[in-house]
Amino acid sequence: AFVFDYAKRKVNFYLISILFLFQALIFTYSRAAIISVALSLAFMLFACVKNPLLQSKLKSMFFLISAIAILYTANIFVDLAASRRMSSIADVKARSSSERIYIWKSALKTFVVHPMLGIGPDNFRWLYAAKFSEKSPFLKWNYPNYDPGIDSNSLYLETFVSLGVVGGIAFLYLMARIFGLLIANFQLRDDYLLCISIGIFGAFISYFVHGIFDHFSFYTSITLCFWLIIGLGVKIKNIP
Repeated sequence: AFVFDYAKRKVNFYLISILFLFQALIFTYSRAAIISVALSLAFMLFACVKNPLLQSKLKSMFFLISAIAILYTANIFVDLAASRRMSSIADVKARSSSERIYIWKSALKTFVVHPMLGIGPDNFRWLYAAKFSEKSPFLKWNYPNYDPGIDSNSLYLETFVSLGVVGGIAFLYLMARIFGLLIANFQLRDDYLLCISIGIFGAFISYFVHGIFDHFSFYTSITLCFWLIIGLGVKIKNIP
């Protein structure tokens, strides 16, 4: 809506709303979230540059990206916690990075043992608590009567560990088909639907980039929102 509607009051409202949402995202101190948003904006900008139908939106996209970049830069200088989080992004010895790498290795070891059909959905956390947690130099998840709130910290690892090669390839095939349908939406002639398609495409990219570092499928609110957005993206060409 921001890149579509040029009424000044509405544009200002949309911009302020986007910046408030991005500020809330910054306060999560999630490095993966910042990376995924940055890459999704880059893909959206690239789509506008390459598609003649979208080139009229370049000014709005540049303005939006610049505003977000300025806001994030201000946070880096003002918020010491945000600065420390981003400065440790390449430090594999940082606690959060080391813990994630240990969980990834545990998931890979599990996949090697059960490669074809996996161990079943939502089972990795129990296996991790029983088999890997005791040797972990980080969090322990094997307390008596404790529900281990852990996952493989990767959408892709969790999928292949849970469903094996069979389910993992089926998942990737489905996502590839959806990606193709979202790309096809860039040929829409309706200006408003075209702009909505840009946002849906950006959300899709952000979700799967973030999925390298996190897993969301067991969070009902995120999963529901994701599939509603994808459903709209797949069927948007049928909107009269």
